[in-house]
Amino acid sequence: MSLSDPGYRDIDASLLRDIQLHDRLKFELRSEANNVFNLTNLGAPTAAMNNTNFGKITGSGGSNRVIQVGGRILF
Repeated sequence: MSLSDPGYRDIDASLLRDIQLHDRLKFELRSEANNVFNLTNLGAPTAAMNNTNFGKITGSGGSNRVIQVGGRILF
């Protein structure tokens, strides 16, 4: 017997800004966010017929929201 998983949802975003410091010197600021809205992704239902949790979803998968910021100097 096969049971289908609930849908997987994940929205990622990034922002990038270049700042000119001098003639040939530039600063790049970058921000990235994974799973922006912190959506919960449910796991697959239990498919073992001899299990008391048959057909129940007992866990979740995926990652929580992750935000990172970075910068670099380009010359």
